[in-house]
Amino acid sequence: MADLFRLATVPAALEPRYNVAPAQPVAVVSMNPGGATRGLAMLPWGPLPDWVNSSKDGRFPNARAETVATKPAFAGSFRAKRCLILCGGCYEWKPAGKRGGGDHCSKTGCAGELAPRSSLAIGFGIEAKVQRA
Repeated sequence: MADLFRLATVPAALEPRYNVAPAQPVAVVSMNPGGATRGLAMLPWGPLPDWVNSSKDGRFPNARAETVATKPAFAGSFRAKRCLILCGGCYEWKPAGKRGGGDHCSKTGCAGELAPRSSLAIGFGIEAKVQRA
């Protein structure tokens, strides 16, 4: 993987994940500080917008491809700080009875935006184009 993405930094132990919930760590490829090399880091899924004071106040795990450039929670990171999310796909979850359900986004439909915070961990959001049946 390090050769494929030309990574300068890779965490020592990477384990496959088959289901990830918001705030859990996910493998993300992005430019290292300074922008000269790429690195892989485990980052929490779901950035915290500037107006959120604590990770307990809420994360924004998903952005819609159609509106990501204009939504305040994602617009800044969408313009300036993109990343590659190493995943096979994602779901856009929605309530549907007692159990809920979701529309699957294939791996070709996912991208990410890094959202750095000075007082909280860096997070990322998934930008997805949902294919509805």
